Amino acid sequence: MSKFAVAFEDVSAVFLQLDQPTRAVTSYLIDSVTCPDENDAAVQAAIANLPAARKTTLKSHAAHARYDKEVAGLSTDVGGATVTLASTIASQSKVSASAQQAQINPNFTAQWKQTDGTFLLLNATQLLKLNENIQNYIETCYNTEKSCCDQIDAGTMTTTAQIDAAFNF
Repeated sequence: MSKFAVAFEDVSAVFLQLDQPTRAVTSYLIDSVTCPDENDAAVQAAIANLPAARKTTLKSHAAHARYDKEVAGLSTDVGGATVTLASTIASQSKVSASAQQAQINPNFTAQWKQTDGTFLLLNATQLLKLNENIQNYIETCYNTEKSCCDQIDAGTMTTTAQIDAAFNF
């Protein structure tokens, strides 16, 4: 049997990289991985690949953080009125469709239902501003995710806490 010292946060990353037969005969403790001698090469390869595996895990966390922020909703000023709205994918589509109608018909108005259940009458100018604001918000979410990924690749962002902090806007 061979025992390899592995940091606590990396034990699961080693496990995920191994094939099923190797996983089945390997023991995982808080700070080590133990395997039969014939599986040494596979475990050593998984340990050697940990930096790449960490980056993949961190990038996945950044993608989830971006999506959670993107669909969390927002409050935004649309020129004389503050709208509090959901920002789900469906809501984004509705905002975009209303903005298209506002471009076609400058007299278009819409009753916009806010997240608190109240309605707000928005004119064409306000609908166009709402669309602009939500698109800017979504773009900020994606730019933040890209910045996180760039920092992960550079080795300057190494924890999920740093990623979470980046999305506190």
